[in-house]
Amino acid sequence: MTNIVNQATVSAAIAYFKSTDTMIAKRTALGKTFVADGFQLATDFAVKSAKDAGREDRFRAIEFLAQEGMPSNVAAALRDSDVSGKKVIKADGVTQTKTEWSRRVPAKVRNLREAYKLFLATDAEKKGAKANTPRDINTRIKDEIAKLVNAVALDGNVDKTPEPAAKFDHEEMLAAFARALGMIGK
Repeated sequence: MTNIVNQATVSAAIAYFKSTDTMIAKRTALGKTFVADGFQLATDFAVKSAKDAGREDRFRAIEFLAQEGMPSNVAAALRDSDVSGKKVIKADGVTQTKTEWSRRVPAKVRNLREAYKLFLATDAEKKGAKANTPRDINTRIKDEIAKLVNAVALDGNVDKTPEPAAKFDHEEMLAAFARALGMIGK
């Protein structure tokens, strides 16, 4: 596999996967190089859409960048057509065949795509509380209690889990959550 992107993009991809910088800093650096290289979110991150758009070389470049997130000996083996798929490669305390290592590449491609998507998104589109404005504390507490109620109800459902994992009275716990919700107002 040949690389068609510039070294700044390769360095940004390596940093994205391996740097200890904040996720925002890594995503920003990567996003800026993707923009400079002309990557398109809608086409370049999936083989079919890239092929349909005549940009298959761009998808191959994304795969190349995804491999940069792997240990160097694994990336080298993945790019070497002379290395058999059954060849065992050990890296970072993990021993897998070339084929098994190659199955990790699509997940790394998705990571790159999501990083670019978040980089391109406006503040209002970004995941989380609306444009990073804190939610009301009452809303946050209600949301967390709702999650706990669901977990306790599921754990206490004898049809789905004959032996509950939690060792407490499920009905009493659900009543306690109802009282807590009553305290903050529904």
